[in-house]
Amino acid sequence: MVYPYMNSTLVGNDLSQILVYANQITGGAVSFWMVITFFLVVFIGSAMWSFRTTGRIKIEVHFAAASFANLGWVILLSSIVGNFMQPYLIMASIGLAIAGGLWLFLSNPTENY
Repeated sequence: MVYPYMNSTLVGNDLSQILVYANQITGGAVSFWMVITFFLVVFIGSAMWSFRTTGRIKIEVHFAAASFANLGWVILLSSIVGNFMQPYLIMASIGLAIAGGLWLFLSNPTENY
């Protein structure tokens, strides 16, 4: 196995090789924290936008939006960057999206916050 040099030579054809290399040397922590951080940024960002515009926050809406955006992010990264996403992250994102959709579907739409 050829290890890429990080100081000007053989990093790869594109920047995706740097992500794969960083994920390999950290034991999968880069992809894990990238998924968690993306979920939290979308969740908090959409909640703050909703609070700023309407003055109310409905948690299940923002959780569902963040979980579906996270699923899209994981699928995009796993299709573009080979050997970057572990299968448990993909399955966890699918489960999170299903749970977010169910929570949104089963929530009471007439609740006032």
